[in-house]
Amino acid sequence: MKNTKTRSTVNYNYNLGDLIVQGKTVSNYVEPLIREVQVKIKRTADKKFYKPGELITYQIMLTNEGNFPAEEVLVHENLKGQTLVDGSVKLVSFENAQPFKFIKRDDEIEFIILNLKPNSTLYIEYQTQIDSEEKNELKSTSIVTVDSVNKIKPDPVVLTKKFAKIICEIESIEVVYPNKPYKYLINLENVGNEVATEVEIKTLLPDDYELDKVYIDNKELTVYVIDDNILKLIVDKVEPYSKKQITIVGLIKR
Repeated sequence: MKNTKTRSTVNYNYNLGDLIVQGKTVSNYVEPLIREVQVKIKRTADKKFYKPGELITYQIMLTNEGNFPAEEVLVHENLKGQTLVDGSVKLVSFENAQPFKFIKRDDEIEFIILNLKPNSTLYIEYQTQIDSEEKNELKSTSIVTVDSVNKIKPDPVVLTKKFAKIICEIESIEVVYPNKPYKYLINLENVGNEVATEVEIKTLLPDDYELDKVYIDNKELTVYVIDDNILKLIVDKVEPYSKKQITIVGLIKR
Protein backbone atom coordinates (compact mmCIF):
# COMPACT_ATOMS: atom_id res chain seq x y z
CA MET A 1 0.00 0.00 0.00
CA LYS A 2 1.35 3.41 -0.94
CA ASN A 3 2.01 6.00 1.77
CA THR A 4 -0.61 8.76 1.47
CA LYS A 5 0.27 10.68 4.66
CA THR A 6 0.67 14.43 4.30
CA ARG A 7 1.07 17.47 6.62
CA SER A 8 2.38 21.03 6.42
CA THR A 9 4.96 23.03 8.39
CA VAL A 10 4.65 26.83 8.53
CA ASN A 11 7.47 29.19 9.58
CA TYR A 12 6.68 32.86 10.21
CA ASN A 13 7.96 36.04 11.92
CA TYR A 14 6.32 38.74 14.00
CA ASN A 15 7.58 41.87 15.77
CA LEU A 16 7.49 42.68 19.46
CA GLY A 17 8.78 46.25 19.39
CA ASP A 18 12.33 46.01 18.15
CA LEU A 19 12.34 42.24 18.71
CA ILE A 20 11.67 39.89 15.82
CA VAL A 21 10.15 36.66 16.97
CA GLN A 22 10.14 33.55 14.83
CA GLY A 23 7.18 31.24 14.98
CA LYS A 24 6.51 27.76 13.67
CA THR A 25 3.42 25.64 13.45
CA VAL A 26 2.79 22.14 12.22
CA SER A 27 -0.51 21.01 10.77
CA ASN A 28 -2.28 17.78 11.48
CA TYR A 29 -1.56 14.62 9.47
CA VAL A 30 -4.06 13.48 6.87
CA GLU A 31 -3.93 10.00 5.37
CA PRO A 32 -6.56 9.45 2.70
CA LEU A 33 -7.34 5.85 1.85
CA ILE A 34 -6.66 4.90 -1.75
CA ARG A 35 -9.69 3.18 -3.14
CA GLU A 36 -8.51 0.04 -4.90
CA VAL A 37 -10.71 -2.39 -6.75
CA GLN A 38 -8.54 -5.21 -8.07
CA VAL A 39 -10.64 -7.83 -9.79
CA LYS A 40 -8.82 -10.91 -11.05
CA ILE A 41 -10.36 -13.65 -13.16
CA LYS A 42 -9.29 -17.21 -13.87
CA ARG A 43 -11.16 -19.43 -16.32
CA THR A 44 -10.72 -23.17 -16.74
CA ALA A 45 -12.35 -26.04 -18.62
CA ASP A 46 -12.43 -29.69 -17.58
CA LYS A 47 -11.17 -30.84 -21.00
CA LYS A 48 -8.51 -29.83 -23.51
CA PHE A 49 -9.86 -31.96 -26.35
CA TYR A 50 -13.43 -32.42 -27.50
CA LYS A 51 -15.72 -34.39 -29.74
CA PRO A 52 -18.85 -32.91 -31.36
CA GLY A 53 -21.77 -33.29 -28.96
CA GLU A 54 -19.52 -33.64 -25.91
CA LEU A 55 -20.19 -31.74 -22.66
CA ILE A 56 -17.63 -29.22 -21.40
CA THR A 57 -17.64 -27.82 -17.85
CA TYR A 58 -16.27 -24.30 -17.40
CA GLN A 59 -15.37 -22.64 -14.11
CA ILE A 60 -14.88 -18.92 -13.55
CA MET A 61 -13.02 -17.71 -10.46
CA LEU A 62 -13.48 -14.01 -9.69
CA THR A 63 -11.44 -12.45 -6.88
CA ASN A 64 -11.46 -8.88 -5.58
CA GLU A 65 -7.98 -8.29 -4.15
CA GLY A 66 -8.69 -4.62 -3.48
CA ASN A 67 -9.94 -2.85 -0.36
CA PHE A 68 -13.25 -1.62 -1.79
CA PRO A 69 -16.23 -3.50 -3.16
CA ALA A 70 -16.37 -4.10 -6.90
CA GLU A 71 -19.82 -3.14 -8.07
CA GLU A 72 -21.68 -4.32 -11.15
CA VAL A 73 -19.08 -6.81 -12.28
CA LEU A 74 -20.07 -7.99 -15.76
CA VAL A 75 -18.59 -11.16 -17.23
CA HIS A 76 -19.27 -11.70 -20.94
CA GLU A 77 -18.59 -15.29 -22.05
CA ASN A 78 -18.37 -16.15 -25.75
CA LEU A 79 -20.01 -19.51 -26.46
CA LYS A 80 -19.51 -19.64 -30.22
CA GLY A 81 -19.71 -23.23 -31.44
CA GLN A 82 -21.31 -24.34 -28.17
CA THR A 83 -24.74 -24.42 -26.57
CA LEU A 84 -25.39 -23.66 -22.91
CA VAL A 85 -26.85 -26.66 -21.07
CA ASP A 86 -30.10 -25.67 -19.38
CA GLY A 87 -29.90 -25.66 -15.59
CA SER A 88 -26.11 -26.05 -15.53
CA VAL A 89 -25.22 -22.59 -14.19
CA LYS A 90 -24.44 -22.73 -10.49
CA LEU A 91 -22.44 -21.13 -7.72
CA VAL A 92 -19.64 -23.42 -6.56
CA SER A 93 -18.46 -21.23 -3.69
CA PHE A 94 -19.80 -18.01 -2.28
CA GLU A 95 -17.77 -15.71 -0.02
CA ASN A 96 -19.04 -12.29 1.04
CA ALA A 97 -20.63 -11.52 -2.30
CA GLN A 98 -24.20 -10.70 -3.22
CA PRO A 99 -26.20 -13.02 -5.47
CA PHE A 100 -25.59 -12.85 -9.19
CA LYS A 101 -27.78 -13.26 -12.23
CA PHE A 102 -27.10 -14.24 -15.81
CA ILE A 103 -28.55 -13.46 -19.21
CA LYS A 104 -28.27 -15.77 -22.25
CA ARG A 105 -27.93 -14.07 -25.63
CA ASP A 106 -27.35 -16.13 -28.78
CA ASP A 107 -23.67 -17.17 -28.62
CA GLU A 108 -22.99 -15.33 -25.36
CA ILE A 109 -23.80 -15.53 -21.70
CA GLU A 110 -23.47 -12.54 -19.36
CA PHE A 111 -23.03 -12.89 -15.61
CA ILE A 112 -23.84 -9.88 -13.44
CA ILE A 113 -22.38 -9.70 -9.92
CA LEU A 114 -23.83 -6.71 -8.10
CA ASN A 115 -21.22 -6.54 -5.37
CA LEU A 116 -17.95 -8.40 -4.99
CA LYS A 117 -16.61 -7.42 -1.59
CA PRO A 118 -12.94 -6.87 -0.72
CA ASN A 119 -10.86 -10.04 -0.35
CA SER A 120 -13.70 -12.22 -1.55
CA THR A 121 -13.83 -14.89 -4.23
CA LEU A 122 -16.72 -16.05 -6.35
CA TYR A 123 -16.82 -19.33 -8.29
CA ILE A 124 -19.28 -19.80 -11.14
CA GLU A 125 -19.66 -23.06 -13.03
CA TYR A 126 -21.61 -23.90 -16.18
CA GLN A 127 -21.75 -26.54 -18.90
CA THR A 128 -21.93 -26.34 -22.66
CA GLN A 129 -22.47 -28.90 -25.38
CA ILE A 130 -20.19 -28.77 -28.41
CA ASP A 131 -22.10 -28.23 -31.66
CA SER A 132 -21.90 -30.88 -34.36
CA GLU A 133 -20.34 -28.49 -36.88
CA GLU A 134 -16.84 -29.55 -37.89
CA LYS A 135 -14.16 -27.37 -36.30
CA ASN A 136 -10.57 -28.12 -35.42
CA GLU A 137 -10.37 -25.62 -32.58
CA LEU A 138 -12.73 -23.67 -30.33
CA LYS A 139 -11.71 -20.55 -28.42
CA SER A 140 -13.88 -19.61 -25.46
CA THR A 141 -13.19 -15.95 -24.67
CA SER A 142 -14.30 -13.65 -21.88
CA ILE A 143 -14.41 -9.92 -21.11
CA VAL A 144 -14.84 -8.59 -17.56
CA THR A 145 -15.90 -5.02 -16.84
CA VAL A 146 -16.22 -3.39 -13.43
CA ASP A 147 -17.87 -0.08 -12.60
CA SER A 148 -14.61 1.46 -11.43
CA VAL A 149 -11.89 -0.31 -13.42
CA ASN A 150 -10.97 -0.94 -17.04
CA LYS A 151 -11.94 -3.98 -19.03
CA ILE A 152 -10.15 -7.22 -18.22
CA LYS A 153 -9.51 -9.74 -21.01
CA PRO A 154 -8.23 -13.04 -19.63
CA ASP A 155 -6.52 -15.57 -21.86
CA PRO A 156 -8.98 -17.62 -23.91
CA VAL A 157 -9.73 -21.23 -23.07
CA VAL A 158 -8.69 -23.19 -26.17
CA LEU A 159 -10.29 -26.55 -26.94
CA THR A 160 -8.88 -28.79 -29.66
CA LYS A 161 -11.02 -31.25 -31.53
CA LYS A 162 -10.34 -34.93 -30.88
CA PHE A 163 -9.19 -36.74 -33.99
CA ALA A 164 -7.10 -39.65 -35.14
CA LYS A 165 -5.09 -39.46 -38.35
CA ILE A 166 -3.02 -42.37 -39.62
CA ILE A 167 -0.10 -41.79 -41.96
CA CYS A 168 1.09 -44.87 -43.87
CA GLU A 169 4.45 -45.33 -45.58
CA ILE A 170 5.99 -48.46 -47.11
CA GLU A 171 9.72 -49.04 -46.75
CA SER A 172 11.49 -51.51 -49.06
CA ILE A 173 14.86 -52.32 -50.57
CA GLU A 174 15.30 -51.26 -54.20
CA VAL A 175 16.44 -54.60 -55.68
CA VAL A 176 15.03 -58.07 -55.01
CA TYR A 177 15.94 -61.51 -56.36
CA PRO A 178 13.59 -64.34 -57.31
CA ASN A 179 13.26 -67.13 -54.78
CA LYS A 180 15.23 -65.14 -52.22
CA PRO A 181 13.79 -63.83 -48.94
CA TYR A 182 12.19 -60.43 -49.41
CA LYS A 183 10.64 -58.40 -46.64
CA TYR A 184 9.22 -54.92 -46.58
CA LEU A 185 7.84 -52.65 -43.89
CA ILE A 186 4.53 -50.85 -43.51
CA ASN A 187 5.00 -47.92 -41.14
CA LEU A 188 1.92 -46.45 -39.47
CA GLU A 189 1.88 -43.24 -37.44
CA ASN A 190 -1.07 -41.68 -35.62
CA VAL A 191 -0.48 -37.92 -35.71
CA GLY A 192 -3.83 -37.18 -34.04
CA ASN A 193 -4.69 -36.68 -30.37
CA GLU A 194 -7.17 -39.58 -30.14
CA VAL A 195 -6.52 -43.32 -30.22
CA ALA A 196 -7.25 -45.00 -33.59
CA THR A 197 -9.00 -48.36 -33.18
CA GLU A 198 -9.65 -51.34 -35.44
CA VAL A 199 -7.11 -50.12 -37.97
CA GLU A 200 -7.57 -52.22 -41.11
CA ILE A 201 -4.62 -52.52 -43.48
CA LYS A 202 -4.97 -53.81 -47.02
CA THR A 203 -1.72 -54.24 -48.90
CA LEU A 204 -1.28 -55.45 -52.46
CA LEU A 205 1.31 -58.22 -52.53
CA PRO A 206 3.77 -58.51 -55.45
CA ASP A 207 2.85 -61.04 -58.12
CA ASP A 208 3.86 -64.60 -57.22
CA TYR A 209 4.68 -63.50 -53.69
CA GLU A 210 4.78 -66.36 -51.23
CA LEU A 211 4.00 -64.97 -47.79
CA ASP A 212 5.87 -66.50 -44.89
CA LYS A 213 5.21 -64.40 -41.80
CA VAL A 214 3.71 -61.10 -40.67
CA TYR A 215 4.95 -59.15 -37.65
CA ILE A 216 3.53 -56.16 -35.81
CA ASP A 217 6.23 -54.41 -33.80
CA ASN A 218 8.34 -57.58 -33.93
CA LYS A 219 5.49 -59.77 -32.63
CA GLU A 220 4.24 -62.40 -35.03
CA LEU A 221 0.69 -61.97 -36.26
CA THR A 222 -1.20 -65.19 -36.92
CA VAL A 223 -4.60 -63.81 -37.90
CA TYR A 224 -4.80 -62.29 -41.38
CA VAL A 225 -6.47 -62.95 -44.74
CA ILE A 226 -5.13 -63.07 -48.29
CA ASP A 227 -7.82 -62.45 -50.89
CA ASP A 228 -7.03 -61.97 -54.59
CA ASN A 229 -3.39 -61.19 -53.78
CA ILE A 230 -4.39 -58.59 -51.19
CA LEU A 231 -3.22 -59.08 -47.62
CA LYS A 232 -5.76 -57.91 -45.05
CA LEU A 233 -4.98 -57.52 -41.37
CA ILE A 234 -6.21 -55.61 -38.33
CA VAL A 235 -4.23 -53.58 -35.80
CA ASP A 236 -6.26 -53.26 -32.61
CA LYS A 237 -5.23 -49.69 -31.87
CA VAL A 238 -2.65 -47.00 -32.51
CA GLU A 239 -2.24 -44.60 -29.62
CA PRO A 240 -2.05 -40.82 -30.19
CA TYR A 241 1.34 -39.60 -31.41
CA SER A 242 2.63 -43.17 -31.68
CA LYS A 243 3.86 -45.54 -34.38
CA LYS A 244 3.32 -49.15 -35.43
CA GLN A 245 5.52 -51.14 -37.77
CA ILE A 246 4.26 -54.10 -39.79
CA THR A 247 6.85 -56.41 -41.31
CA ILE A 248 5.90 -58.57 -44.31
CA VAL A 249 8.23 -61.55 -44.83
CA GLY A 250 8.21 -63.84 -47.87
CA LEU A 251 9.74 -64.32 -51.31
CA ILE A 252 8.90 -63.80 -54.98
CA LYS A 253 8.78 -67.17 -56.71
CA ARG A 254 9.94 -67.67 -60.27
